[in-house]
Amino acid sequence: MQDKFFVHRNSQTIGPFSVEEIVGKIHENVISLTDYIYLDDRKDWVALMEFTPIADQTKSKKPAPPKANPVNAATNGIGMDAQEWYVLKWDNKYGPFSYIDILKMLQSKSIFEFDYIWKADFDTWKRIAEVDVYHHDKIKHHYDNNKELDTKNVFFRRRHERVTFNGSILIHDNNNVWKGDAIEISEEGAGIVMNNAAVVPGQSIYLHFKPGDSVPPFNAVCEVVSKNYMKDIKNPSTAVKYGVKFLKIQPGTKKAIKKYITEKAG
Repeated sequence: MQDKFFVHRNSQTIGPFSVEEIVGKIHENVISLTDYIYLDDRKDWVALMEFTPIADQTKSKKPAPPKANPVNAATNGIGMDAQEWYVLKWDNKYGPFSYIDILKMLQSKSIFEFDYIWKADFDTWKRIAEVDVYHHDKIKHHYDNNKELDTKNVFFRRRHERVTFNGSILIHDNNNVWKGDAIEISEEGAGIVMNNAAVVPGQSIYLHFKPGDSVPPFNAVCEVVSKNYMKDIKNPSTAVKYGVKFLKIQPGTKKAIKKYITEKAG
């Protein structure tokens, strides 16, 4: 079992550290929960807040009750970097985080638009998607007016290029089967629209891709890694956009996808 871990922070890899050492550095603000840890068994970097042995020791207590302390011009994107935000993910509370930290976690899929967020002038927890300063136009305005920020450490490029792709799909989870459509594809995953609003990130599903564009039909075992937030969904068959990562796919299919992407991008 792995007992020492490397941590990736601000474009640098540091360590190795034990879990106890990492927790101590988090409490000392030397390492952040938005940084990454390398796990040998996954052969991948994972956000620290997603690594259970560390997350269990760094969960925040529930923030203090809201006080009458309005934040000046917060909705205009002024002073957001100085505010402290808390995240409610399932039953776990984390924080405080800066505005930039929240953007990093949204980008890395450590949290999602449908997770809850709180700061001192909120009366209650709110969905991130419903908080004005996390709308796309507000984020763009913030960065357009803060040129000194190093955006490459906040927004990252995918390891594999994703292009538009049109193809119908069938999905099942060993219990039920439903329909959907592929709208984007890359060597590592796809953007899809499924007629099922109950699927959640982290869930494994089986996809059958029918012939689409110049890519032959193929099957893939996938992990759901993102889900677009939609308010007040009452019909479980509502079409929702998801991002999936290929866990198991035939090598020949990967070659066909790579060829399609090269032709499409070129």
